[in-house]
Amino acid sequence: LDPYADQWERSFILLEHYRQREGHCNVQKFHEEEGVKLGVWLSWQRHMYRDGRLDEERRNRLETIGVSWNPLDDQLSDQWEHAF
Repeated sequence: LDPYADQWERSFILLEHYRQREGHCNVQKFHEEEGVKLGVWLSWQRHMYRDGRLDEERRNRLETIGVSWNPLDDQLSDQWEHAF
């Protein structure tokens, strides 16, 4: 049983609301939503993903709403495509 499951769920819901409002999931590192450090939370999810420690269900849920695991790489790729 995950003692932090409720916190994870709350952060995920806040991320969904952020995406609906902003149109993307690229939360700035120090951005907060309703007192939750959403950017730090998302950075931690990416770290856990890279280390292979992010639960598959959570990974799938994050991917479903459009979370990029390498947002900087995606941004550079988009800039490259628009340049040519």
